[in-house]
Amino acid sequence: MECLTKVPLERPEKFDRLLLLTIDDTIRYVLGDVNAEIIFRYIENNYCKIDSIPTNLECFSTALRDLIGPGRGQMLGAARILEETIAETLTEKLGMKFQEERPINFPTYIKYLKQTYVFGF
Repeated sequence: MECLTKVPLERPEKFDRLLLLTIDDTIRYVLGDVNAEIIFRYIENNYCKIDSIPTNLECFSTALRDLIGPGRGQMLGAARILEETIAETLTEKLGMKFQEERPINFPTYIKYLKQTYVFGF
């Protein structure tokens, strides 16, 4: 428990805010504001609150796949490409280098990033 006392309490919250901003920015950039609003409304109404995404990454990933598709007859679907774009952008915003082999597991990778950011592993 020593490392927990060395970490400022706001560090996890900063990561969560940065993640949500990156999700919002990426979806708006790739799909436009109108489609982003539709996606966020769909997620809120059918899956989880947007502000709970940092602690419920699987919910977000499932919602994207259900809404924009996992890809049919393709190696990568639209949801996976969007997740990888979010992950890569977030990694760069944290001052790290994205070196993951694709395809990534979005929830697992974001949890790894958060752990690295918060605890410096």
